Order: sequence, then structure tokens, then C-alpha cells
Amino acid sequence: MNSVQERIPPVLDDALEAFRATAGFDATVLPDHLPTEERADTAIRLTRGGRTWNFVVEFKAHLTPALLQKFECAPHGQTNNRLLLTYHVAPNMAERLRARHQPFMDTVGNAYIEAPGLFIFVTGQRPKHQADPTHHTLRLNATGLRLAYLLLCDEHALAANYRELAQKTDTALGTVTNYIAQLRAAKFIVTQGRKRHLANPGGLFREWVANYPKRLRPKLLLGRFQARDPDWWQHVDIQPYTAYWGGEVAAARLTKYLKPATQTVYTHGKLTDLVVAGQLKKDPRGPIEILTAFWPRDEAMTAAHPELVHPILVFADLDYIGDTRTDETAQVLLRTHLTRYAE
Repeated sequence: MNSVQERIPPVLDDALEAFRATAGFDATVLPDHLPTEERADTAIRLTRGGRTWNFVVEFKAHLTPALLQKFECAPHGQTNNRLLLTYHVAPNMAERLRARHQPFMDTVGNAYIEAPGLFIFVTGQRPKHQADPTHHTLRLNATGLRLAYLLLCDEHALAANYRELAQKTDTALGTVTNYIAQLRAAKFIVTQGRKRHLANPGGLFREWVANYPKRLRPKLLLGRFQARDPDWWQHVDIQPYTAYWGGEVAAARLTKYLKPATQTVYTHGKLTDLVVAGQLKKDPRGPIEILTAFWPRDEAMTAAHPELVHPILVFADLDYIGDTRTDETAQVLLRTHLTRYAE
């Protein structure tokens, strides 16, 4: 909880200031009102016309579809006093949150709050970015994410020529050339003498984690499943099926910090073989997800444990799940296995 509270103050101040400007309400933090609800980070009070409304606040850096499903849809007419705070809510996500009667507030003035005598819905506000002709935007699509993942996981990858990088990522040579040029322009890659190296691995790591769940992960999903034995992951060896643990199982084995409630598997092999080995049954809401492994079959792309994916991907999976357990475990993983990218 402390790590979240340390991040809350500047974000909350920005959100309250923007909310006052767009909604016309007074909004203040309740420093003496310590939330007792699980996952709550702080509490706020909205005031207008002599009336007040209190809300507990939970901060999430990123709102994903998977995270959205973790919040029960409040019955119509029933007040939900848990407010989600985040950096920015796009219009489509704002509509989804409103449909679930889930209050939210972001740092640029977007908000949805509904309670007796209170209705606020502001959307379409965008972050203000000052034009900078020297700034280059990095546009990572699925192909770019595959290449960036290779460069992040294998610090020797940039020693390869473009043709070798294209072969390793199963990408057209021209595409690799284009993405390396983008990475150079964005100052992620610099050249010293005849050698290229990552100048800002932490920045590229953050870009990758932010874009992976939106632009690559959905394309990899082979299916969701339920296991006959909830502890199947503890005794099934998935290596013979060219498969690797990601998500909570990998995080648990690397950090010893949580008990997995979901299981994420990446595979280069046949889905049917893995399903039979684990005695899995198709279930669109099941806690087991199996995805296509998107990296080359190379030891440098996995963790020191050959049955696990690289810690970078473990971190991204935890960030995608986005609950308190996985958020805290992700921070442990960052401190213990991803120190190069923590800057």
C-alpha cells in the first residue's frame, strides 16, 4: 500500500484541480478519513451548494479491459462510492465505466460520478502536450513490440545486423530498418563508434509495458480454460510442450510473494497437447489463459528458469491483471529482477 500512496499525491492533486475546472465542484482530500475498504488508497469529499459527497479512491496507472471486469457492475440506482483515479480515460473507456456505474476521475478533467443528488459525466478531455519539433513519437505496433522485446531481453541483440534481427523476429527487413530508425530518433538507441546500444532501457521498457496489452497481447490469445484440479500448475511440467509460465505463476516462482489465482501460459507448441496434459476445459471466463509465444526459441528470451518467460513479460502480465496483489508483486519484481529498467 505504501508504494501506491507515494504515487498518489501529485496525481490526485492534478485530478482534483482539473475536476474543479471542468465540473465546477469543490473537491478536497480527507486526510483524517483512512479508508478501511480493501485496495482503497485515500478518500475525497466533493462539495457544492452546501451538499457533500464522500468517496474512497483507488489509483490505477492503466485501465485495461481485464481490470474493468474485476469491478462488479453496480445495480442501477445503487451508489458506488469507490472512485477510480487514473492518468487519462479515453472516451470509449469512459462509456464502459459509466455503463458499469463505476465512478472515475483522471488528471485532465474527465470524470463520471453518480450519487443521490449528483450526476457528473465529462469526457473527451485530452492531455495537453506542448509541440516540440525535436520530439519523436515512438509508434509500437505488434511488429515493433516483438522487435523491442528482443532488444530489451537480449542486450547483445543490437550487435546483430538488420537481416539477422529480421530473421530472429520473423519480420521483413524493411520493417526492422524502419523501427531501428524510430528507436534512434526517439533516443532509445545510440551509436558509439561502430556499436549500437540501448541508451534508455527503462524508457523503452515502460513504452513496451504500456503498449503490449493493447497492440500485441490480444492477438496472441489461444483460449481461456478451467482445470479439473485448481492446483494443476504445481505438478504439471509444461516444458516438454515447449511452453512457459508467465503471469502470476512465474511471478510467484521468481519472488515467492503471492499465491497465484490465475495461470498464464505461453507456448510454441500445440495447444491440444497442453490442454490434454493439464486436463483443461474450455471456459471463456476461466482463470487459465494460453497464448502464443511471440519470441524466437532462444534461451536469451526466457528467465534463468527455463520454464518461465522473461521477467519483462512477467511484469507486463501482472500490470495487465492489475489488482492489488499483482501491482505489489510487480514492484517486487522490478526491484529484484528488473533493476536495469527501474530507472
